[in-house]
Amino acid sequence: GSWVVLQNVHLNLTFMSEMSDFLVSYNGPVSSSCRIWLTCLPHPEFPISALHRCVKVALEPPGSMKHSLQNSLLYITQDQLDSIKQREWRLLLYTLCFFHSAVVQRNRYGAMGWSSPYEFSHHDLVASTSFLYNYLFTDIKKGVSWPALQYMIADVQYGGRVTNSYDHTILKAYAELWLRDDVFDSHNSYTFYTGYEARDFLTLGEYDSHIASLPSHDPPEVLGLHATAAIVENRTASRRFLSSLSSLKISTGSQRAASAPRESESILLICRDLVTKFTTALDANLVGEGLKKLGSNPLTIFLRREIALMQKVTVAVVQCCTKLEKVISGLEAESTATKVTQNAILHGKVPDQWKPHSWNADSLRSWESHAMDRFDQLSQWLQKGTPRCYWIPGFFHPQSLI
Repeated sequence: GSWVVLQNVHLNLTFMSEMSDFLVSYNGPVSSSCRIWLTCLPHPEFPISALHRCVKVALEPPGSMKHSLQNSLLYITQDQLDSIKQREWRLLLYTLCFFHSAVVQRNRYGAMGWSSPYEFSHHDLVASTSFLYNYLFTDIKKGVSWPALQYMIADVQYGGRVTNSYDHTILKAYAELWLRDDVFDSHNSYTFYTGYEARDFLTLGEYDSHIASLPSHDPPEVLGLHATAAIVENRTASRRFLSSLSSLKISTGSQRAASAPRESESILLICRDLVTKFTTALDANLVGEGLKKLGSNPLTIFLRREIALMQKVTVAVVQCCTKLEKVISGLEAESTATKVTQNAILHGKVPDQWKPHSWNADSLRSWESHAMDRFDQLSQWLQKGTPRCYWIPGFFHPQSLI
């Protein structure tokens, strides 16, 4: 009846596979109050069978400045807000939350945001607010030394995570732009960007209401980026969504594996199907007779080269699938490479071992269909002679033909 918590299980995926198999085969008594909690970072090799049997709770990063500010507000208490009576404290506290939200949101834009994704967390915000409180509590009547404040926030608190000099320049630019005397202007609210202003409220409820009124989708210009950065963000989000959607499938989506009760059987069916198709696609006798009939000319040389490259693809696929069959049957030990290949085939992805020899494709199903179309074009050429038109994308080196 106890609760068990296993943390960071992505660090031992082999154990997770064994635990998943054990839970499937276990038929003993189970207390209704027993729970197993797992904490894990997203990992492409995490056992899908374990995910299917779990209730998933995902902590997604905030998708806009509004949501990020709401998350930042969770780490501010009313007592903390009331600890210093001067309005400068509340204005700087909100500005700091805005600064934190901005550096977090830049991760949405990939390399246009930061040169590499930085894991800014609420700990950075908490440490910064603690420093801000200690600094203002002792020196607020003497005035604020902006260079010192900017240095501590941009260089020390947040700059410690930054490894690129250009990214560090962006952090300093944010600090110099938002941490300055204009924030304290009593006549006009300081504007970070149109619609985003520094506000002075006495209660967290008022701040919460103000943040709730902000737009749910903010333009890249809020962060100082060009408007075209939104295209990159939307494209990245779409690819991530489609990749996650395809990973929910238990196979490539074809009917050959739909009836397989276990993942290993699904992979076996797919591998055997691929081996059969690739080994019978181009008959050796047909290749020899066809090339001899076509004679020696530049087009025949081009055709011979394309056939040789397709044969390399065939060898790579057959060797890989044969090895997987032996591993699944227990005739060979499983390695990291074969495990990665199994996961790729199970999720309908093209294994990395095939990519250097072949073409790009979004899924294994489309890759296989493309291969069969290539084989068909080569077979027709060998049987019927030089074609009157060509399928250009079906060649490895179309520039040689042109």
